[in-house]
Amino acid sequence: MPSFLVRVEIHESDGFDYDVLHELLADIGLARNVALSDGNYWLPDGTYQGDFDLNERELAEAVVAEVKKTQEDAGVIVTELSDGAAFFGLIPYPEDH
Repeated sequence: MPSFLVRVEIHESDGFDYDVLHELLADIGLARNVALSDGNYWLPDGTYQGDFDLNERELAEAVVAEVKKTQEDAGVIVTELSDGAAFFGLIPYPEDH
């Protein structure tokens, strides 16, 4: 099953609470953390990862449907991590989380 990285940027929001978005996207299987060879790390706000039996377009449409529930306008990027990715400067994800 392919792994994807998803980025959601809320446009022109005054103090938008990303926690709402985090919960909605967690419900469809997107996580805010990433497991790397040296540990588990938080992704930046609005960035998610997950494994899906979908293509990029199908996953983007599912993400957009969830974002619309917030009543906010947003930009969405979905990319498949087929060749891996490089991550730097991420904050460690707590083991007890």
